Amino acid sequence: MSDPVPDPVEPQHRLGLYERYYAQVESGRKTIEVRVRTPRMTDVEVGDVLVFHGEESGRELDVRATRIRPYASFAELLSAEDVTRIDPDTACAEQLVSRPCSAGLDFAIFLISRRSGSVKVFGRPPRYFG
Repeated sequence: MSDPVPDPVEPQHRLGLYERYYAQVESGRKTIEVRVRTPRMTDVEVGDVLVFHGEESGRELDVRATRIRPYASFAELLSAEDVTRIDPDTACAEQLVSRPCSAGLDFAIFLISRRSGSVKVFGRPPRYFG
């Protein structure tokens, strides 16, 4: 009799998220996450789990990356994507740019979908970067 084959471990990526955006993801209103394409973020693939960590609350929420699309600039990203899916509380693209972005940075969007039962609460929020 052979040993059962274990289920493959889902790749997970832990990312900090301001509480405002955490609440938008948790409610299902925010379905696109934007990140600078750092080497760490280029490791994310469609189907991977993104574990968002509420920086003030210590709560965690698992979502799945369902589409990934790179952009050469923030302006290109904003002209191609629905702003209300990036930040549902923002009326226009100009409001998304709260600080100047460095020239030469590449961006990526991650289309995300909530996983049921994916909220976890911790006593003290751990620190995550990204």
